Amino acid sequence: MRWILILLLGSSLGAAEVDESASVAWLSGPKYEWTLDQPVVATWKNAELRFAAKSLSQQRRIPLVFDRRLDPNLVFTLETSDSALRDTFGRLAAAAQGSVSVTSQTVYLGPLAAAGRLRTLVALRHADVQQLAAKLSVNRRKSLTERRPLTWQNLDSPLEIVQRIAADRNLRIQHSERLPHDLWAANDLPPINLAEGLTLILIQYDLTFRLDSAGTTLELIPIPEKIALEKKWPLPRAKVEAISRAIQEELPQVVTAASAEELVAQGTQEQLEALEQLIRTMTSGTSSKKKPNTPTPLAKRRLTFQAKDAPLSAVLEKIAGTGIQFVYDWEELKQQGIDIDQLVAIDVKDVPPEELFEKLFSPLKIDFQIDGLKVVLSAGNGGK
Repeated sequence: MRWILILLLGSSLGAAEVDESASVAWLSGPKYEWTLDQPVVATWKNAELRFAAKSLSQQRRIPLVFDRRLDPNLVFTLETSDSALRDTFGRLAAAAQGSVSVTSQTVYLGPLAAAGRLRTLVALRHADVQQLAAKLSVNRRKSLTERRPLTWQNLDSPLEIVQRIAADRNLRIQHSERLPHDLWAANDLPPINLAEGLTLILIQYDLTFRLDSAGTTLELIPIPEKIALEKKWPLPRAKVEAISRAIQEELPQVVTAASAEELVAQGTQEQLEALEQLIRTMTSGTSSKKKPNTPTPLAKRRLTFQAKDAPLSAVLEKIAGTGIQFVYDWEELKQQGIDIDQLVAIDVKDVPPEELFEKLFSPLKIDFQIDGLKVVLSAGNGGK
């Protein structure tokens, strides 16, 4: 298991320290999903929101889009203990009264309403593109459906980004005036499908798109007031009444129509996923509750840790939040000239615990010995 531990203190951590143009080997598929579920133990104190989000994105190789409507320079303080990476992104967005939306390819931080509609819009537009492409020539179909990288530079405008997407797929743009002039910070995304790439840009101006019947014109249009997906599930006759009652109680926002053997539902992507889980649980009789986690042995862990001008005691406390126990005699260390509150700086990525401890303790003349989940500290040869 990999653990992410971050301890950032001080207002000097500005957005300029994030390499916006850096090319990262972004994760995708099962590795992307797996990483989003890995625990994070982190403390940000007087940190800038966009810096925190982008640095976390680059560290874990999870592509991120930061909506222009969230304040990038918001200074915040946040502590999270053993939260999944996806939940940590959500807490960062919440610091600016926003929310997170995790698609199959990208993490999006934005206003509550936009984050709540993003995945539904992506699914609707992707279905539209796929349905249209099936009627077109092989070359045109490939142009519209294959995934392609999406990159923009500092001070690019959203219209320039959309024009680049359109030109790459031989599309003409209609109603480009609906995209106001704006200047964006650089970003780099992995190969992404047309629907998701455009939606991540256009949703920031309450816009979506549609293609003409020839698949050659891209029209920018306002997002409809109501958007919803529709899905059908076969149901066992004996469960129809109980499932219908459960939906009314737990998911009242979902519009449903049930027959003797089938359920038709309309809702957002998130609502339909919750409904599918409810149906699966009630038809299989299994519970979706997870068993409590027990600390993972140190030998099986990989750690990412970043601390800048942080007291050593605070660093040890933060690492201890993952279930690791540090054993040491403070007075003995002090007598050997070792200050447990001295400021330290460390930045390691995806390393075994031994490597992290070596880089943290060796410059301080502190020896360490790992015993299960315990790390015993003592004054090293360099002590007084």
